Amino acid sequence: SFEHKSFVELQSLVEEFGIEEKSLKKLSAIVLKIRIAKGQQTSNWENEILTEAQQLYAATDAWACCEIYKKLLEISGKS
Repeated sequence: SFEHKSFVELQSLVEEFGIEEKSLKKLSAIVLKIRIAKGQQTSNWENEILTEAQQLYAATDAWACCEIYKKLLEISGKS
């Protein structure tokens, strides 16, 4: 089981940087200068076992969020 200790709401954090676009796809383009595919977003996430494509999509989302956060910390001088 997963127990989180804390979290950061990226959509709120990016406001401090004057970024109005808040979707992960757009934040990845703006902050990381990369394009992430969102094709699996509309697939069936109710299945007990996720497809390999869904797993990759979820992992990419998590990775992108971490990288955006680290980049914003770097920009702010708080890293």
